[in-house]
Amino acid sequence: MKIRKNSNSNGHDYGNNTVSKHEDDKSKIVLLENQNLSKAENDNYECENPDILDFDYHHHNPPNAVIIPEFSYELKPHQIHAIHFLYKACIGTLEKFRQGDLGSGAILAHCMGLGKTFESIAFISTVFSHNELCQKLSKVLIIVPPKLIQKWQNEFEKFCQNPKISVQTLIADQDKKENKRLEKVQNWFNSKTPEVLIMGNFLFRNANKDLKAYLQKPDIVFYDEAHQGLKNAETVTHQAFNAIVCKRRILLTGTPSPNDLVDYYTLIHLANPSLLGTKEQFDEEYKHPIARGSYKKATVHDIEYMERCCARLKERVKDTVDFQSQEYDKHDFVLGVALTKPQIILYGDYLE
Repeated sequence: MKIRKNSNSNGHDYGNNTVSKHEDDKSKIVLLENQNLSKAENDNYECENPDILDFDYHHHNPPNAVIIPEFSYELKPHQIHAIHFLYKACIGTLEKFRQGDLGSGAILAHCMGLGKTFESIAFISTVFSHNELCQKLSKVLIIVPPKLIQKWQNEFEKFCQNPKISVQTLIADQDKKENKRLEKVQNWFNSKTPEVLIMGNFLFRNANKDLKAYLQKPDIVFYDEAHQGLKNAETVTHQAFNAIVCKRRILLTGTPSPNDLVDYYTLIHLANPSLLGTKEQFDEEYKHPIARGSYKKATVHDIEYMERCCARLKERVKDTVDFQSQEYDKHDFVLGVALTKPQIILYGDYLE
């Protein structure tokens, strides 16, 4: 499969930066966007075989890894690209998977409204529908802000009817008793068939020792709104997530560009710990040169070196971080509807 990308680059003026920390951070973001860490507005993804994620050259059964038809009819081009990206990052190929490769993590940095939830569910359904992948990747944990639990559950119910995916939810307000929480988590963990567990990030962070024994061993884990809950390495939530054993960690964020290079490093290090090395190595190789080139009094050499660092960083993270800031065309319709007689009466009373 080949994925072709056609982009229209947008220029940014990064020479008028100030020395304040706030504006320095802004200038870093602008430069990263300039280096196409964010997709240009007119990016276009075209796949020769968009539904096929992986060809099974050596086995007739199980078949190729494919996006199931129930989703392929609904997915937009950037969403198809996202599923290909997640498959490549987390699984690689069927051949590597059969050899025991443990995969890696990924970050979907797509702007709000581009369908990160839908993309994630489509990817999970694709894995669960494959006879071989679902044998070893059968326990999926999804950690979300409590207010989003119902949204995720509704999306599963809407799109995962054929084949139907079993989904458990763990809600602090409803599952108040410790023994009930433990029973739900055990049922998810010991299920003979593929199953998803959705839980709130506060409950995950405060899980007791018995719950952690199971929550730290999913086959794939998702964390929604990662830019809010995981960007600080000192927090309990970050440390609890980092204790998860599996390497297939998928972080979802609606903030395509990092607000701070330290936060940027922290999220990538969670998804793929070996990618950027230690914090000290990252600071020396990327953070400090980019900071020097961002200052108002930066020399031409500093600016040129900053550009090269951003280009190297972009190339290095491209298989782990997928940025998408494109806004697709939306159509708004205004419909005029006549009031019913009771509505006319109420409206008249209101005006009086």
